[in-house]
Amino acid sequence: MPLLVHNLRLQDRDGTGLLNCSAVTRGGCAAGRAGPGHHIVDWRPAPNRSMFAFSEHLSVTQAFALAGLGRLGSLAELLNQSALAASLAGEAAALRASMEARMWDGNGTGRWCDGACSEVG
Repeated sequence: MPLLVHNLRLQDRDGTGLLNCSAVTRGGCAAGRAGPGHHIVDWRPAPNRSMFAFSEHLSVTQAFALAGLGRLGSLAELLNQSALAASLAGEAAALRASMEARMWDGNGTGRWCDGACSEVG
């Protein structure tokens, strides 16, 4: 279980509470190669690049981490590891709160932004 939790890359969280895969953190998802495009690459190449507002906190990264936390929490419960399950639930709640605070444009469009709304406009 510890390796599975480590693979969620929670060490890549920054001051926003969101995962930042553009920064280099020891053992992080962009270790040794920081910069845009290390989240997903299907729309990063030209000509689509001009239509994409880059964020260091893409929604795909956050969503996969949140889903992973939920699934690992369920697995921990099945294995009677209640302390780990509670810890994972707390991590999931914190990530969800950060996503809602920074990625939901409730006062503007009423939609989710593909990244922190302040970064993608």
